[in-house]
Amino acid sequence: MKKQEIQINRKNIILRVILFLFFLTVGVTFIALYFTGVLQFQKGYSKIEIIPENQNIKADKIVYYAYFDGNSLSVRQNVKNLQGFYSPKANYVLMLTDEYANYESRNNLKTIADNEGKEVEVDEVLYKILQDAYTKSKEEKNYSLLGYKLFLQWDVIIGLDGLSLINSDPSVNPETKALLENQVQVIKEESKREFLSFRNKDEKFFVKASFTSEYKNILDDNDPLLSLGILKDAYIIDYLASQLEREGNKDGFLISSDGYIKALSEYQGGSYNLYDIYDDKISQVGSILINKNESHCRYAFFDYYKSMYYSINGQIRYPLVNMKDGMASSFGKAFSMKGTDLLETSYNLLNFISLPRDEAISLAIKKEYNNLIFFEGEKKVTTINADEKNYEIISSYQIEKH
Repeated sequence: MKKQEIQINRKNIILRVILFLFFLTVGVTFIALYFTGVLQFQKGYSKIEIIPENQNIKADKIVYYAYFDGNSLSVRQNVKNLQGFYSPKANYVLMLTDEYANYESRNNLKTIADNEGKEVEVDEVLYKILQDAYTKSKEEKNYSLLGYKLFLQWDVIIGLDGLSLINSDPSVNPETKALLENQVQVIKEESKREFLSFRNKDEKFFVKASFTSEYKNILDDNDPLLSLGILKDAYIIDYLASQLEREGNKDGFLISSDGYIKALSEYQGGSYNLYDIYDDKISQVGSILINKNESHCRYAFFDYYKSMYYSINGQIRYPLVNMKDGMASSFGKAFSMKGTDLLETSYNLLNFISLPRDEAISLAIKKEYNNLIFFEGEKKVTTINADEKNYEIISSYQIEKH
């Protein structure tokens, strides 16, 4: 039998070795990356991301932190599992409350505004939010579903530079003052009307909007007809907290860039910093403790980049507007209030800052708002019903207690 010779192609061997080494390197790299990612998950409070279902969803405005125990692998898996529950809930309520974009999957604020004069069927969640916001709009306590134009107007003013900014301020510019006064009056009159109607039939929920030409005339083309405005994040966070608690996720907290914090029922405690502006510098001047089942609202007349405020004649201008006169000014530069319910705490603080200083303080004492702190003047902080165990002022500030 003829002996068969097997030809060995040395080029193929070299190629196979190269490919083996390549895939080995790739495999090791992926394993390294995997375990690097895993090791980033440690015992403690982990950020639970929102994966946006639509490009219009602002997924980074509200942040949720949940506590997990155990090793890195178990924490990583728990974060992934919780994200699978939390992210759809967050997308859902963010879509419902969006005043700028429409979504095929559900009717929202913009759908109602776009279909003026027609009943729009909405989810019960939005129905109840709007009913509450509508009631608050009627109370004339510095809030209205129709008041967002005033915030947008101040965004335009504050977005100017140099002399253009100063010369546009209503204290020196009669045209700006007249414009704001007109907007305030129109919004006030429109808020008195039945601009929203509600109908609940057989567990189906309907909302209808109607607006006057006078109201629509004060809006620019891209301005929303309806907006939850400054309380939007409070409504969203309260909804998300209720869903998390119902599912048994109770050790954590939610925080928004607009200054809203809600601690869940088994949160183990923490604190947030207080800042003030002095000598044209932003510095930390204290801190406030956060305990379980607490809600905190912070309204600050500045941000870290100083792009959201300016001062003129000793007054701070920031687009947190007093809807009674349209002026973006107050007796304080930063405010913090603690309560049990986030929405009501935020609403109370919003009304508080719209009142004259002495009247606001008297009201706060009478209603016994908890842990109300605000900064005013030069190195002065005022506290009302504030427990000194729950806050700390670390700088040389004069503290006026009530």
